[in-house]
Amino acid sequence: MARKSRQRRQQIPQTQQSKRTQQFFYEETVSSRSYSPTTPQIKKSFHVKDLKRIVPITPAQEDLFFSWYDAGREGYVNDVVLALGAAGSGKSLLACYLGLQAVLDPDTEYEKFIIVRSVVPSRDIGFLPGEESEKVAPYTAPYKQIFNQLFPWQKTFENMQEIGLVDFEITSFMRGQTLENCIVFFDELQNTTEVELETVLTRLGKNARMILAGDIAQNDLGNKSGLANILHILKNTEGTSLTEFGIDDIVRSGWVKAYLKAKYKSQNNMK
Repeated sequence: MARKSRQRRQQIPQTQQSKRTQQFFYEETVSSRSYSPTTPQIKKSFHVKDLKRIVPITPAQEDLFFSWYDAGREGYVNDVVLALGAAGSGKSLLACYLGLQAVLDPDTEYEKFIIVRSVVPSRDIGFLPGEESEKVAPYTAPYKQIFNQLFPWQKTFENMQEIGLVDFEITSFMRGQTLENCIVFFDELQNTTEVELETVLTRLGKNARMILAGDIAQNDLGNKSGLANILHILKNTEGTSLTEFGIDDIVRSGWVKAYLKAKYKSQNNMK
């Protein structure tokens, strides 16, 4: 069955530890790693050491790290790790960090980091101008920003796409694929139908792991969202771990946290 919390936690790898818990992520103290206007924007090779180091600063963030790193019994790991909950709690950034770290580590056999999203909520991709890459550009924008945060170079997302380290897929074209030797990040789960969700989940092949992220409160599909039904199944699936992010895990800004607290308080008072 899915594990929601762990009674026995293994220590986070040494490279992830820090006494600095006030920053969500921090850069290594090497001046050459800082981005500047003269830093090359075209890079053809990457190493795990290129990643800025991430430190979990909330209980849920820490749980997500343990869920991902915990080897458990006889080297057993979670094939699928879920991060669900409040907006602005760092789910997407952490998912990209953990996935890229695994892919770039020379001691692993993962070949690619694949980001999957649905474009179903908009229902207007066919009317957007340009080729497919131009039509999905609005959906890749958040990850371009995240990659620029995680690396000391700009245009890292585009560079990794060009050399085949990163792929961006939309759920519409996933059928028939088998995802092997890769880390898959399936984002914005709440904006997918049950059919879409199951289609992507059942693509997982050999030597592949998946990170799922979403927030039911930001559901654009209403009762067409398949997350609730699939979540019930995932909670009872071996090799799956669930981390729930609450308002206190929000790191985007103090105002966002205050707004959501006021929103939920108002909703509760109206019941």
